[in-house]
Amino acid sequence: MNTLKFLYLAYKNLGLIGLIKHLYPSLRIRYLVYFKPKYIVNQLLTRKGGCTKNGCCCYMTTFFCPYIKDGKCSVYKEQPFFCRIFPIDKKSIRLSHVENKCGYYWDWEK
Repeated sequence: MNTLKFLYLAYKNLGLIGLIKHLYPSLRIRYLVYFKPKYIVNQLLTRKGGCTKNGCCCYMTTFFCPYIKDGKCSVYKEQPFFCRIFPIDKKSIRLSHVENKCGYYWDWEK
C-alpha cells in the first residue's frame, strides 16, 4: 500500500481530526529533529532502557511501514533513522499510545 492510498483510507475511516491525531506524533518527531536538534541529543543521551521489539511503536511512528512482517520489524538492525530515535521523550510515548509497551524511560520517571 502506498502512502497516498494509506492517507486516503485513514482519512475515510478516521475523519480529518482522527487523521491529524494519528499523524501528529510522527510529524512532531520530524519537527524536533530539524528545528530542535539540541533537544533531541539531550533526550537521547538521558534515555534509559531498550526496545522491546514488539512492533507496537512502528504502527504509530510512521505513516506506513513496509517493513512490518508478522507484527515485527523485519529490518530492526538497519532501522530507518526516525525509527531508531523513537521515542524522543515521554511525550512521544504518550502521543503514540505505547505507554506500558515501550521499554524506554528517563531517570526522572522511575
